[in-house]
Amino acid sequence: MRTVTYNAGAYLVEELLRAGVVSRFIEDGGDILLFETRAHQRVSIHLIESSIERYEIKSILDGNEAQNIYTLFILWGDRLLPSDGWHVTPPDWLDALITLYGERVYAYDIYGSEIFVFPVYFGAQRGHQRHVTYGTTVQIAHLGCVTTQTPFGAWRVAGFNLGDKAGAPQIDAARAANPFAVACALLGVQADDDDETIKKAYRLLARRYHPDLNRSGEATMRMQQINAAYALIMAARAE
Repeated sequence: MRTVTYNAGAYLVEELLRAGVVSRFIEDGGDILLFETRAHQRVSIHLIESSIERYEIKSILDGNEAQNIYTLFILWGDRLLPSDGWHVTPPDWLDALITLYGERVYAYDIYGSEIFVFPVYFGAQRGHQRHVTYGTTVQIAHLGCVTTQTPFGAWRVAGFNLGDKAGAPQIDAARAANPFAVACALLGVQADDDDETIKKAYRLLARRYHPDLNRSGEATMRMQQINAAYALIMAARAE
C-alpha cells in the first residue's frame, strides 16, 4: 500500500519539475511533498491512502495556514472513492474535502506502470446524495493556489484548474457542430495540448471504460466514443 503512494509521490515530483512549476523542493517525504512554486507560493501535497478523520484534515489545514502554506489533498481513488456514475452520500471527511475544493476532490491511481492524477466531481443530487463523475488527467502545469471560504473557515488551498466550473467537460451547442471540439470535450483535453497529454488522457479513459474492465451497460458505447475521439484528434494533428 505504501509503495503505491510513494510511487505516486515520485511521479508528482518528476512531473512538477518537468512542468516548471517548482522553484525548489523543501521536503519530499514520499506521501507529503512541500515545495515552493515559481510564483513564490509554498504548497504542501498530502497523498491520502486511507480514510482520514475530519479533525485530521482541519489539523493539517491549521498547521499549514499558520505557515502561509497552500494545501492539496490527493486521495487514492481505488481505495477511497465511490465509482464513476454512482450516487452517494459522502462521509463527513470526504464532504469536507468536496467543500474545500469546490464540489470536487483530486485522486491518484496506478494502472500497470502508469500513474494518473485526476479530478472527481460531486454534483448536487436528491437530498444529500451526490452524483459522482470522474474527470480525465490533470495537467500538472495548471497547478494554482487560492484562498477558499468554507463553513468551517477560510483556507489556502492548491489544485488544478481551480478557476474552472466544477464538473465534467460539457459539449455546448456552439461546439456540437464542430467534431474536433466534441472530440476534445470527450477526452477532456484542449486543442493546444501536447501529444503526451492527449495520449495520457486517452489511456486513462480507455482503462476506465474498456468493456473487459468495466461491466457497466454503457462501457462499450463510451469506449467506442473515446476511440473515435482520439482517432479524430490525432489525425487532425498529423495533417
